[in-house]
Amino acid sequence: MVYSNQILRLINEMNITYENLSSKIDNAILKPNMKVSEIEAFCDQSVKYQFASVAVNSGFASIAKYFTKKSSTKLCCAIGFPLGLTSVFCKAVEIEDAINSGADELDFVINIGRLKSHDYFYIENEIKELVKAAEGKTTKLIIETCYLNKNEKINICKCALNTGVDFIKTSTGFGKNGATVDDVRLIKSIVKNYCKVKAAGGIKNLKDTLILIRNGADRIGTNSGVKIMDEFKKMIKT
Repeated sequence: MVYSNQILRLINEMNITYENLSSKIDNAILKPNMKVSEIEAFCDQSVKYQFASVAVNSGFASIAKYFTKKSSTKLCCAIGFPLGLTSVFCKAVEIEDAINSGADELDFVINIGRLKSHDYFYIENEIKELVKAAEGKTTKLIIETCYLNKNEKINICKCALNTGVDFIKTSTGFGKNGATVDDVRLIKSIVKNYCKVKAAGGIKNLKDTLILIRNGADRIGTNSGVKIMDEFKKMIKT
């Protein structure tokens, strides 16, 4: 009962509707062992729930596009995923291929090793080149916060402000930790309205989703979008 009351209070305070919430979720199926039939079923369900996007690895882009092309749900492709350690050239080619296969949004992983080496010239150039390769499509920079200290988080956000990237995304979901409220707040405090914030990694329930949105997340990346929305429907009926 206490849990339900906390969620209902959040919903009322945020004045959030079913449509508003679903439009903030990127429903993701990114595990390496997914069968084509599972990808198809997941995409079909994501469209029915009217999520902002369905996120797949780029090798499944053409399959996912079949389900999203006549809907409001965008096709999001993960690029350089999940390590981000391929060259800028390889990531740019992957972006081009994903767009040719129907991608509307690109979530690319930065070269974390270069960032940890504080090679900010390389990192800023990488982001600029990948934004350029995206040809006006929505871009989301994954910085994998669990591997960064506070100064590195601040510096990568400052680098991103000069690149035209649309979102900074906290995590791949494959790191040792995922999204935290503190990281979302920190990123938002730096980027303000210059770009948006996507919280991803370990987000499995409605309460965490609402708290992250209230603290600055414009998008939520999760593989539990259906569960979260079903929980929301149940809450508003109580």
